[in-house]
Amino acid sequence: MTEKLLRLGNTQWFVLVDIEKEEIIDKYFRPQVEKDIVAMQKTLKQYADPSVMEEDLQALIWLVNNYKDVTAKRKARVIAMVQAMWEAYQNESELYSGAQLRERLERTKALLGKMV
Repeated sequence: MTEKLLRLGNTQWFVLVDIEKEEIIDKYFRPQVEKDIVAMQKTLKQYADPSVMEEDLQALIWLVNNYKDVTAKRKARVIAMVQAMWEAYQNESELYSGAQLRERLERTKALLGKMV
């Protein structure tokens, strides 16, 4: 599929077409695309950043490992529990929807970049 984004005259409307099939794939209004990007960015601020979550997990493991008044056996149990909670958390639908939204945001930004 060969896609091309075409501007309609001097308007802010764009049409994405498949050149080979000679079909319209979608139409876009630039101000709406810009609003969509702002809305996605605002929504993503409500999600936890995956890299921050990983740093928090590392900090928690460090705290457990450096706790002096506990046995090695108990540290191992707590680390195993933290690992199990992390794995359960990774299957959280919010992480998945956040990843999907980040990917959609990148595609939308790329589309906006082509609108000249």
